[in-house]
Amino acid sequence: MAAKIRKFTRRRLIFTLLAFCAAIIVAPSFTLAHEASSITNVTPEKAKELIGNKKIDLILDVRTPGEYTGPTGNIAGSKLIPVQNLAERIGEIKDYKDKTVLVYCHSGVRSARSAKILESSGFKNIINMEGGIMGWKGKGYKTTK
Repeated sequence: MAAKIRKFTRRRLIFTLLAFCAAIIVAPSFTLAHEASSITNVTPEKAKELIGNKKIDLILDVRTPGEYTGPTGNIAGSKLIPVQNLAERIGEIKDYKDKTVLVYCHSGVRSARSAKILESSGFKNIINMEGGIMGWKGKGYKTTK
């Protein structure tokens, strides 16, 4: 009987140690995967609402200069910094690190990448407009040239 109890206790101890080791390995990756992001994705409708309600401190267009001034136009009041220059020009917008920045591009791909650059540079409240300027214009919203 005592041998059975020792065998049971030993198995229980081994199982507990294995579970503990697994928790140590898995827990950090679970925590990292669920850390709060400073990036929020919004529709053009929500972006227009936020702009209209003066909830956006900086509207950042990350397209090329030709796209910005081209036939598609841009959102009034936006600042142009192409995504390919964003990391090196981040100092130009450093005063907005703790403010709300709306970022957009042509269709949403470059703005998503730009949002990650902003986040890694310490920006706290980044709003990525999904669908880009094409989504904006698709809703019939005005642009400037």
